[in-house]
Amino acid sequence: MDNQCRECIVDTNIFIDLNNGDILENLFRIGYNITTTDFALHEFKSVDTDSLHCLGLNVRELSADELDKISELNSCFSKLSVVDVSLLYVSSCDSCILLTGDGPLRSCAMSKNIVVHGLLWILDSCVNAGVMDPPGAADALSKMRMCGSRLPEIECQKRFELWK
Repeated sequence: MDNQCRECIVDTNIFIDLNNGDILENLFRIGYNITTTDFALHEFKSVDTDSLHCLGLNVRELSADELDKISELNSCFSKLSVVDVSLLYVSSCDSCILLTGDGPLRSCAMSKNIVVHGLLWILDSCVNAGVMDPPGAADALSKMRMCGSRLPEIECQKRFELWK
């Protein structure tokens, strides 16, 4: 299904978790165009946005009309922030894959038939593309979990068994 789409719209939590795993640059090596919204970019505190731009990050600037639509949508999704709604809106309009670890955002996106993936998909993609070796992916996953990344325990254990 997502073989057709080569663009990912990325939530802030993904950049933070990948940065915590010391593998942020690998996201830009798996063969997808990596984009975020200007709204999401303003949330970055622990990630160097200049480095992201150098790696190839695209920033989707939102027009005044789009901001109006996002504001309207925000009232419909009480569990989502304006930033989340901006990501949902762009992934829907541009038919992008949404990369997020945010549960409510994932649920809303899936209800709108938007393809959604998270950190484990990124790690799997890195291993499958030869960007990382399996032990390196396991180490990165351990680092992200130690920094507080919320990932499904059973799925993490499957990868540790597969990659170690």
